[in-house]
Amino acid sequence: MSFIKRKTRRQFLAKPLVESREMLDNPSRGWYQIHTFMLEREVDFDELYWSLQKEDGLALVFLQIGAFRAAPLSAEALERLAKILSFFKKHNKEMIIRVAYDNEGNGITAEPDFLSEIEGHMNSIGPCIRQFADSILVVQGLFVGSWGEMHDSKFLARDKLKRLAQTWRLALGEQIAIAVRTPGQWRMLHLPGQETAQTNTGLFDDGLFATARHLGTFGVKSREEAAWEEPWCPAEEKRFVAELAGRVPYGGEALAAADETAEAYQAVANVLEEMRALGVTYLNRIHDAERIASWRSQTCKAADFLHLAGQQTALWQGVSVFDYIGAHLGYRYVVRGADFVEKREPHVSLRIENTGFAPCTRALALYLVFVEAKPEDMFDDSARDASVLELCESGQMAGTYRLVPCELWRLGQGSEITLEASLPQLAPGTYDLYLTLRQKESGRVIYFGNEPVAKQVYLGRLTG
Repeated sequence: MSFIKRKTRRQFLAKPLVESREMLDNPSRGWYQIHTFMLEREVDFDELYWSLQKEDGLALVFLQIGAFRAAPLSAEALERLAKILSFFKKHNKEMIIRVAYDNEGNGITAEPDFLSEIEGHMNSIGPCIRQFADSILVVQGLFVGSWGEMHDSKFLARDKLKRLAQTWRLALGEQIAIAVRTPGQWRMLHLPGQETAQTNTGLFDDGLFATARHLGTFGVKSREEAAWEEPWCPAEEKRFVAELAGRVPYGGEALAAADETAEAYQAVANVLEEMRALGVTYLNRIHDAERIASWRSQTCKAADFLHLAGQQTALWQGVSVFDYIGAHLGYRYVVRGADFVEKREPHVSLRIENTGFAPCTRALALYLVFVEAKPEDMFDDSARDASVLELCESGQMAGTYRLVPCELWRLGQGSEITLEASLPQLAPGTYDLYLTLRQKESGRVIYFGNEPVAKQVYLGRLTG
């Protein structure tokens, strides 16, 4: 009699994956408030430090240069600018930058008389901003208009805007994203049919929810009736905005209703659906006070999530609308499942969903990490997580790991992706499996929206 020795099969004991409703300290998304600087004046950096709020993941750095409307920027002003940008980088506040001649609503009178003077300022400021590219989410506007919002200006004709955009892009370099105020202005800078997916120029909207047309951001004509550069009706412009928001971070200011056309935006469900449809990544936490106060005073109800999965409906009920919005600005990745598959080439199958309002616009690196397990750590999350913390903290993943090819940053709101990570050549034994995510450029950790919130998600134990 003879016996055939069967190959020992590996077994995987998956840990149940639970979604968290915690706020995640993730980069390139979230709330901001405005910090205004007049470059001819000294900055009190001690006072500025105390104005920073943990709640704000971002900072809008508003650079008012009206004092130089008829003169080049001084060496002192440029030196001051470098110190301002260094301050926010030091304190880990990713920046939204806007440069303007006016912050009082006097765009036409505050601007220089000649386009060449604006271009001179762009060429002076651009190289300084360029040095901080890795700490900048987006640069808003082209210097012109009241508050830099590209209205009330004598430089809004197509030829002038194109010239300003070209000068600003050359001064900033290709890496930094630029945003203009309206879709019509974006189309002035791009030929009909030019692929939105190939651009590093997007949009910002400081008229969100004020009216049905977002204070003139959108028009009334259909796309077929309107010229390429004209505003289109809201439904078609919103689809256009969403395409761009998948490439360049989109956000701005949410305003209280300015007229009866904004009545629909009093309903929480409509506000949340609009944010998802547009792909909102960042919002002003201070302005508009009335709109923000209403969100803080309301709580989420089941009816606000009828379009979402059942588990989210239950999870977020009773949370303030403000907190729900804050948790979902931009991307929010949740690991929904992890399975070990031994057929053909053994691999781990991962299901990940983006529950946020928008895709991530930064390239990401996803790692599957294997740590030799200790039996006594099986049900002790704190001990097990401590053993892998140093490995994940290093950013080098100096141990047994597998880089998982992923396109998570292109994953839109409510979309789920299945990824496969083949197993490395592991010696027989017992291993704990973790998933960790980082920005490719900066190496910063991206927290998953799983419970408990940690720098890595524990998937389960592999034996055999």
